[in-house]
Amino acid sequence: MSRLRRVALLGALALVISLVPATASSAGGSKQGDPVKVMTIGEFKVAAAGSSNPEVSGAVQARAKAINRRGGLKDASGVKHKLEVIVCNTDNDPNKAAACARQAQDEGVAAVVGSFTAIGGSVYPILEQAGIPSIGPTASDPTTFTNPVSFTLQSGIPGIFFEMPALLGNQGAKKISFVYPDLPAAAQVVPLVDLAATAAGVEVVNKVVVPLDAADLAPQVAAATANGAEGIMAVVIGDQTGRFVQGLSQAGYDGLFATASAFLTPQILSQLKQQLDGAYIVLNYPPSTARSVQGIRLFNRDMTAFDRKLGKTDSAVNAWLATWVFEQVATGTDLTAGAVLAKLNQTTDLETMGLTPTIDFTKPVQVQAFPLPRIFNPTVVNAKVKRGQIVSLERPPEFVNPFE
Repeated sequence: MSRLRRVALLGALALVISLVPATASSAGGSKQGDPVKVMTIGEFKVAAAGSSNPEVSGAVQARAKAINRRGGLKDASGVKHKLEVIVCNTDNDPNKAAACARQAQDEGVAAVVGSFTAIGGSVYPILEQAGIPSIGPTASDPTTFTNPVSFTLQSGIPGIFFEMPALLGNQGAKKISFVYPDLPAAAQVVPLVDLAATAAGVEVVNKVVVPLDAADLAPQVAAATANGAEGIMAVVIGDQTGRFVQGLSQAGYDGLFATASAFLTPQILSQLKQQLDGAYIVLNYPPSTARSVQGIRLFNRDMTAFDRKLGKTDSAVNAWLATWVFEQVATGTDLTAGAVLAKLNQTTDLETMGLTPTIDFTKPVQVQAFPLPRIFNPTVVNAKVKRGQIVSLERPPEFVNPFE
């Protein structure tokens, strides 16, 4: 053999040897494959609205960190893969939302998890064409309940808004106001609120729209408290929530108030502890204070280990659970989008450690009030603010189906 051929052969062998650690470690022979990517898409920060929800994408990263600490996800052959999270902020821009979906396709993600967007119409056509499943999107956009690659874990905006009039009515408010942001997705909910109010025997006497750039909310406060309103359901965005609550207090409003957890940041809860005390909250999941629930204990542990400063909101629970569900479904597959989508379509008995009732992705829940073919869990959890914390009205937390 010539010297030149020997050198070439040695070089080839060196190249092969150098690649071995990428598939098997020298200690104990445990295998490690290439990272698996997931993406979370949403309005995590919207400059125009002054909103910031880092806890939502943070919850996805928190669960990924816990998965990776154990070595990663096992594929069908037993090889472990670390989980890589791509966070894509839409800034409430449909063009940016579509770009996020295209990036998910280009990056070859195995799933989109815990998305937090109200402009899903720009996202889902691209995901559907690429065959990428969306697990646990925050159900605030109609496409999350209609697109075949969407696998919701909650009743979302429909469930929360359908329950609020009934909750206020059960507490004695028969005349209520509905206060909502000037967004197309929010406007689409108005007929739903009217339907829910009629079903609950409650009258909506005021419908108040809040512009995203409104600094002075005195006109909206006046409109919401007019016409003998005994209860207010408000879902305004960002720091407007705090200013609206302050405005109600300054106006001397002493009626009932209800909102959703997503609009009460830890800062607002802390700053307006007295004004918010007694406010009613409709959640999709048990609150983070419900430590008797196994899923909440694990959620709290992961969030604290990742970043203890992040808020433990309802939206964060959803994003965390979406990542946990991806973990359960993807394990034992080839960890591709196609395999995960196929597995989701065959999942009939998903247990979520007490965060939801058992979920069957093969049998969407039939909601008589309106057709939403991708609701798999129709329930909500009612709660209340006590001394700056959100606690469930029932202990243990009770799952309520507002559509029944």
